[in-house]
Amino acid sequence: MESKLYEQSLSLFNKGEYEEVLKIFRHTTVVLSEKEKILLRESRKQVTEQYLFLIKDYIQEKEYIKAEELQKKYNAEYGFDERIMDIIIPQNIQTKFLQVDDNSNKTDVRLSKTSNIGVIISSIIVLFIIFIFWQYNKNKPMQQAVIENSNDVIQQDNSPQPNSQKTKDVPNQFEYIKDKRGSFEVDIEWPLSLTGIDDISKIQQVIIEQAFNNDSNNLQSCIENFFKEGEEEKSLGEDKREGKIVVKFQQRLNDLYIFKIHIYANLGGGTGSSIIYRDNYIYFSNNIGKLSINDMFTDYSKTLFLVNEHISLDEYACKAEELPDNIILSASGITFIFPKYSIGYGYQGEVKIALTYDELNNVLSEVFKQAIGR
Repeated sequence: MESKLYEQSLSLFNKGEYEEVLKIFRHTTVVLSEKEKILLRESRKQVTEQYLFLIKDYIQEKEYIKAEELQKKYNAEYGFDERIMDIIIPQNIQTKFLQVDDNSNKTDVRLSKTSNIGVIISSIIVLFIIFIFWQYNKNKPMQQAVIENSNDVIQQDNSPQPNSQKTKDVPNQFEYIKDKRGSFEVDIEWPLSLTGIDDISKIQQVIIEQAFNNDSNNLQSCIENFFKEGEEEKSLGEDKREGKIVVKFQQRLNDLYIFKIHIYANLGGGTGSSIIYRDNYIYFSNNIGKLSINDMFTDYSKTLFLVNEHISLDEYACKAEELPDNIILSASGITFIFPKYSIGYGYQGEVKIALTYDELNNVLSEVFKQAIGR
């Protein structure tokens, strides 16, 4: 039978009231069970993620004071967190540069005087050299070049080059689209050309599918539909509906271009279940196109077995029955992102299981190894 403490905390967690859960555990004097410890850890994780999102959102909106206040509030309420405190708020940078003491000012003055003398001397030397060089060229007789008859003709090769040669020199170019209407917003880094990508429309199509769940090839039309649906659809409760779609280019990992799509939606229900946070990752290369699980592994069953070895039933509800579509690739390995409820308890949200490339080496496909340069 579950304790009242756990039942009360779980109820609050399912409502999205993560800070209230932390307050309950903070003031309790009883020894926590394993499930309560997991709930405490997941609540802390959710609170941290919310603060990270809000602080970065304030910075993006240039509301630096609010961002700094939120950063300080987290530190006071929940203690030090490296990710929170590593966020650089522009206002803080300006303040540091303004704090200059009298001694440094005096030193700058002395250095300035010394530098001015050096500049004057250097200028005189340069002018003298230019004068000598001018005199030399003035008196030097002009030499005429004699061109002998030659049958050698250098022809420019106008023959068509392979597509790979053409796209090799194409620079990365992006269009930055940022629009906000009411409580709905889009912030998109839209690729116009990418080095080594023959057909940019293919990756554009993938971005639209992932960000807007639409098979259209017209980005502007999808954006307009997003705003229109946001205005027309009714709230699930008394709270106001909100939505945000962010598309950002992350990096190029050898042959793979990586884009991150962040989707936030508040359906207005006033509970945690009506708030959606989701990060999707797109991996695209010229040879493979959109990278899928089937492109990455030679043996699906063995890969699933290796992943399940990292899923502990002491922590999660069950083993995985299939591999998730959403993954994070890094220079060292692969993180599998399992959807909420797929292997974890409801309060655990998405579950991330990380394996190194060395652990997966025997099941990695040659195509994938080549794409990541392994």
